[in-house]
Amino acid sequence: NAGEPNDDYSIDPEGTVTVIPFAVPLSGGGWRQTFASFPTVDFQAFNAGAARADEITADSSIRAFGPNATVAQDLQPRSIAFSPDNRTAYVSLQQNNALAILDLSSGDVVVDAVRGLGYKDHSVTGQGLDPSDRDDAIAIATHPVFGMYQPDELAMAEIGGTTYVFAANSGDARETDTFEEEERIKSLTLDATAFPNAATLQADEGLGRLNVTTTRGDID
Repeated sequence: NAGEPNDDYSIDPEGTVTVIPFAVPLSGGGWRQTFASFPTVDFQAFNAGAARADEITADSSIRAFGPNATVAQDLQPRSIAFSPDNRTAYVSLQQNNALAILDLSSGDVVVDAVRGLGYKDHSVTGQGLDPSDRDDAIAIATHPVFGMYQPDELAMAEIGGTTYVFAANSGDARETDTFEEEERIKSLTLDATAFPNAATLQADEGLGRLNVTTTRGDID
């Protein structure tokens, strides 16, 4: 239940996860559908001042940044994958660059944790990227930027005794009528001390065409 805001952010529902038990085995064989219970879990325990708020504030890669939104409002579940034993569910929080981990082993569904996925340092050898669509060339190289994973669809598999979560990191900027986080690097005012080669970086054939978020970084 992504709980996306409306266009002017005047309404921003909380993101939640609902577990719907839809079939039970019959004693004589076969199955019977049932919708008697709809366990729904929210993320209010991670709001500022709540018992588990530190899990969010301590991890800078978890993005909770909507205007005037609580963490519970800002987290937007997108996709779910289940462990092979069906006791754990992993939920992608795409725009938040995070995963939620749910414990399904008891009668109550519990959010075990919200885990940020960190950043990919594109200045490190072997982690380069081609940031321009205006240079008519394949030019994979290192650059002083960090990438966010922002997973959408998830899948799980057990390989060699280890359980893996596979994530399609499609990326997704937040954009409404009154809030847009994206800006091209060529449109930013770069700090002259941190980026003495700003003119080169901001050229279309450099990093100029790359979209970045304005919700992170040193803005003064």
